[in-house]
Amino acid sequence: MHTLSVSCHKNTYTGSILIAVNPFTRLPHVYNVHMMEQYKGAPFGELSPNVFAVADASYRAMMMESRSQSILVSGESGAGKTETTKLIMQYLTYVDPNIIYLFWHGNDVGTQYRYGIYFYTPEQEKAALESKEQHQKLLNRTIVAEIRPTKKFYRAEEYHQQYLEKGGRFCFKQSADKGCNDPI
Repeated sequence: MHTLSVSCHKNTYTGSILIAVNPFTRLPHVYNVHMMEQYKGAPFGELSPNVFAVADASYRAMMMESRSQSILVSGESGAGKTETTKLIMQYLTYVDPNIIYLFWHGNDVGTQYRYGIYFYTPEQEKAALESKEQHQKLLNRTIVAEIRPTKKFYRAEEYHQQYLEKGGRFCFKQSADKGCNDPI
């Protein structure tokens, strides 16, 4: 390690490191909306250790201090790294439903990037509007998404039709049926 530090002469920082541990039991009382509300805006370390505490601290630093953030989720195989990451995303979208827009587009400005739900029928439009309204009330936040009629549909070239069934990129045929669990 000494050789590495002498040869590089560079120091760096890392974001939060979260170690996932699988309790091998469901803990709905620890990972629910009530708990998210408890950790929302709470000073880091004031409440018991929880994935929501790490997510909230990173969110606040990013939004209030304009500091870039990263969260490293580590753990052994089967420890729950994927589930922990899902909980982080669940928390972030709870505190700010538009956060995904920031992740995807960063500081891009203009009309070239947008969220949208595009519909063909009045029934689809009604369902989209009702869903957006329901989620805005549930989250008590405005959801940024345009809901507009679909314009012209451009069918992909013939060689792209049934792409997976034809073998896709790696010549491994897959079913395109709904609910299919073929490996990708």
